Amino acid sequence: MTAVSADPPAAVKRYWFTPLAAIALVLIGCLGAPSVGHAQESKTPDRYTEVADKLLSLTKLPLPDCRWHADVTHPEDGSLDDSAWKPISLGANFESGVQVFRCWFTVSQKVNGYDVRGANLKFAMDLQGDGMTMLSIYSNNYSIYRGNADTLEPVSLTTSAQPGQRFLIAVRLEVGDQPRKLVRSEILIEPPASRPDPALLQMEILSLQPILQAYPDPQRRKQLDSAIAAIDFSKLNFGDQAGFDASLQSAQDQLQALQPWVRQFKIRAIGNSHIDMAWLWPWTETVELVRNTFRSALDMMHEYPTFTYTASTARAYEWMEEKYPQLFQ
Repeated sequence: MTAVSADPPAAVKRYWFTPLAAIALVLIGCLGAPSVGHAQESKTPDRYTEVADKLLSLTKLPLPDCRWHADVTHPEDGSLDDSAWKPISLGANFESGVQVFRCWFTVSQKVNGYDVRGANLKFAMDLQGDGMTMLSIYSNNYSIYRGNADTLEPVSLTTSAQPGQRFLIAVRLEVGDQPRKLVRSEILIEPPASRPDPALLQMEILSLQPILQAYPDPQRRKQLDSAIAAIDFSKLNFGDQAGFDASLQSAQDQLQALQPWVRQFKIRAIGNSHIDMAWLWPWTETVELVRNTFRSALDMMHEYPTFTYTASTARAYEWMEEKYPQLFQ
């Protein structure tokens, strides 16, 4: 697999690894690292992992106060007394049926010394297991998501967090015939656009590792070391948020020197969908699923001209050619 290189949008040029680019670089390390003529480094240096973990600790916060109950009317109602509900945490299993859980969260001014005022806060949740699970998610009595648990992305709670804000996150789960396990329930913190983002810098540091492992280069390694050394976590111990942000920006500026070298590595990624031809539904419904999927793919191709798509079954294309010729064209 290899990826079309393109200039990042203006809004993200200060971070030259977009999320897709970071994933791409990780894939290079996993799939494309050469084994001939290059000495392989055994693993990511501990100092890089330590810094990356510290940066990540500033950008996420586990939800500590969550409680479970069988289905109730309006679980999003803040006046509902949930004090007698069963406490839950990561690893909790949800059996088949409809049920709810609620989490209370109060915004602090700082997380591990990092100022979160004005940040964008998102709720992130993941369930492990097979089978269909539908979710209805509410924040302070407002619906913020309704859909399949497997397609859930982090959802925004506020775009300008303020200390003392309190959120009630309520989730109704409609679990199918397979139980699901809660493996993620946390708040993600994205600073205002005017400040450097620790999560993006963390991703950049880790994304460089596969390339440097595959193509050892003392000069590039020294540049990365210099950038990491510029990050000054001690500023947070003294409440100097501006100083810490400046150190992140300094690290970011130093990483810019690696941009020409990094951009020579490419991955081509092709969007793909596999649709079961007739699994627990009539084939006519499968045709509609294919049509809707192809329409979504075309919408993305119009929005992102370099996006390429393929379906895994030739019959899907035949259906579109027979029933929706304009869409097929």
